[in-house]
Amino acid sequence: MKKTKVVVTGGMGFIGSNVVELLVAEGYEVHIIDDMSTAEKQRSYPFPIAAHNVIGGRVAKPGCILHTTTVNRPLTDILLGAKYVFHLAAHPRVEPSIENPLPFHHENINGSLNLFWACKEAGVEKIIFSSSSSVYGEPKSMPTKETDELNPMSPYALHKLVGEQYLELFHKLYGVDSVSLRYFNVYGDRQPTKGSYVPVMGIFFRQLEAGEPLSVTGDGLQERDFVNVKDVAAANLKAALADLPSGHHIYNIGTGKSHSIKEIAENIHDEIKYIAPRFEPQTTCADVSKAKQELEWEAKIDLFRWIAFSSPV
Repeated sequence: MKKTKVVVTGGMGFIGSNVVELLVAEGYEVHIIDDMSTAEKQRSYPFPIAAHNVIGGRVAKPGCILHTTTVNRPLTDILLGAKYVFHLAAHPRVEPSIENPLPFHHENINGSLNLFWACKEAGVEKIIFSSSSSVYGEPKSMPTKETDELNPMSPYALHKLVGEQYLELFHKLYGVDSVSLRYFNVYGDRQPTKGSYVPVMGIFFRQLEAGEPLSVTGDGLQERDFVNVKDVAAANLKAALADLPSGHHIYNIGTGKSHSIKEIAENIHDEIKYIAPRFEPQTTCADVSKAKQELEWEAKIDLFRWIAFSSPV
């Protein structure tokens, strides 16, 4: 039987590689589009890769096909025959987008528009877009629903909202079906620990491994809804396979529980240092009832159990 072709942009990154891992395990023919800008050299991938236009390096036996390119390049030929496209490629994180918004705009808005148009031209059945809870800004209510007010507080958050709006428009103009998944704070296997795009859990693990105290911004009482990357990957597949009405659909992807950064740090290490606060929402917590009802998805992995079994020390 011929395998169903799918495409994952950013498939060599943290979240993307976990989505690829699941899709390979489920028997899909997986094509990865990645410019390798955030693929850590030390990261070990659990799926074999066949190279296609890859610069340098040896590759394993075929399991998925890597196209080393950016989402700003012509993509229609790669997408032809794909049933689903999972769009995870992005310049991530809030703080770097505030410091230098231009490359973020080019990758996150121009690149997304280029990809969406190529999906339309190639006849892709459904686009699954990785959005972010940052589109809510400082939420007005807890837990936050998909219908609550949107107030992006950074270029990155605005880019994610524009991506959602483009998908809504693409359905109205061209009949393209899509799902936007608003991730809350993602952690887990293959999370980055170095570079400019490191989430707090990756920073904590890096500091722990180096024997350093964990750095907590402000008083550490800011709360976040942390969702494991394996649960996020499962949400992507559920969104692709869900029998939804034609259109653009939006879902929160979180646990519905929040924990303070201080509480998490104390569960990892007993040495903590407090550093200057930064511009960020005080609390995030997802209302995931819509995803539970319409996608039949919910997070299964407990944060503190994962920390206990995955801590590098």
